[in-house]
Amino acid sequence: MNEMKQIQNVKRNLLLLFCGRFVSDFGTALFKFSLSLYVLDVTGSAALYSLILTLTILPGIFISILAGTLIDKYDKKKIIFIADLLSSVSAGILFIFIECISDNLFVFGLGVVLVSFIQTFLNLGINSGVANMVPADMVPKANAYFQAMGAILTILGPVIGAVCYGAFGIKMVLLIDAVTYGIGAATTLLIEFMYNKSGEETEFNIKEGVKYIFSYVKKYSAVKMLMIMLFALTFVYYPLTNVALQNIMRLNVKATEFQLSYAVAAVGVGVIIGALASSMQKLEKALSQLPRKLFALSFLVLLWSIPILIYLRNALSSQRNTIITVVFIIILVCMGFVYTRIVIPAYSYMQMYVDENVRGRVFGLATSALNIAAPLGLVIYGFLLELNIELIVIALSAFILFVFAIKMFARIREQGLFKEQ
Repeated sequence: MNEMKQIQNVKRNLLLLFCGRFVSDFGTALFKFSLSLYVLDVTGSAALYSLILTLTILPGIFISILAGTLIDKYDKKKIIFIADLLSSVSAGILFIFIECISDNLFVFGLGVVLVSFIQTFLNLGINSGVANMVPADMVPKANAYFQAMGAILTILGPVIGAVCYGAFGIKMVLLIDAVTYGIGAATTLLIEFMYNKSGEETEFNIKEGVKYIFSYVKKYSAVKMLMIMLFALTFVYYPLTNVALQNIMRLNVKATEFQLSYAVAAVGVGVIIGALASSMQKLEKALSQLPRKLFALSFLVLLWSIPILIYLRNALSSQRNTIITVVFIIILVCMGFVYTRIVIPAYSYMQMYVDENVRGRVFGLATSALNIAAPLGLVIYGFLLELNIELIVIALSAFILFVFAIKMFARIREQGLFKEQ
């Protein structure tokens, strides 16, 4: 009877976790897309839009480790609940301010930074708390659901955001945001958290907690290797799919907006398929295959040279563009699939095997690193693409992934990492 109740609690937790995050993250996706339309409509300035986008990234870079330290020190469930609740209140206050006082862009920017600041705590709380909400063997499945959900929201967010913004404006989007965050907070209260404190460090002050995490990561080579891999992967994958693809398809190939949208959506389709496949694979096997998956991703990046060579050697025509679009769609579905098969086991390992009392700081350090890798990659790739050296950019990207695949393969063999624990 107790076992049956435990199974029911696990299913209930997983359902509440997924539904709560879906609703909350839907509000975030809606807001991010509407934000771009609002800022561009009000200012007509791409520079100001870039500035506000940068401001949304900064909290993740500068406070993630501190936020992770607080999450390790205090109750994760309360932090997730408070973060969702404060996000709801912040969006509501911003709505009231714009509705009743002024739509001043400076105040709007401050509101965006505040929400991003709070979201840093929310995201770290969830990432470090997944293992407290579901049993260890369900962690990879939960991460697979999150990846699939993220891909779905990437597709749905802009569509619904455009409809809501076009019909009602930014104020209604903020109101929807406030409601979705409120629902996320309510579902968090209903989730039963399991606490299994372990590890060397128990009590610490904030300063000591921040210092300790660097020595912890240095000590555990598997965690260190996964974090470096995720940094390199983000540095290459994020600008490829967010800058290089748009640059090649729109500016060079002269693809239509629909052809570009199909190519972008293909990444999301690949992520969904990859997430479903990851949910059915044992974690240890998935981890041992990481070098092979990096080799595969390197090869897929190299295949970008095919559509590039097609547009370089053929005159502009609808037939040429259709062929290029189809080739890109096939490559990008495969890339999204392989990328997800790399990311899910990496996150699952850290959620399952990093000591609970340092897990928040480990994810805080990882978040800071990834929030540096993404914009750094965007800047470097943007500069290189301006030089019209697409083939060199693709070759360098494939080379970086190939080198990391070789290093990971050697490290796993030498140290016997990722064996069943």
